[in-house]
Amino acid sequence: MIRDPANGEKPTVFTCADDKAARSTVIALAKEIGFEGVDAGHLDASRNIENLGLLVGQLAYGSGFGNRVTLRAYVAS
Repeated sequence: MIRDPANGEKPTVFTCADDKAARSTVIALAKEIGFEGVDAGHLDASRNIENLGLLVGQLAYGSGFGNRVTLRAYVAS
């Protein structure tokens, strides 16, 4: 389980690619399945996003949170 829809929180999907249209497509797909999509820019940003996965893994397994941990970015509009 990645999220609990009952709590109203939407985990963030960080998307990066050199093709802006591709990023927009992935963000739209993420929103369609209940996530919040964030455009993280060009492909060179992927190394930062990959490290977020390591952090989630550490919190889930190393710190014992299990499937109760996810990341959420709050972007002001």
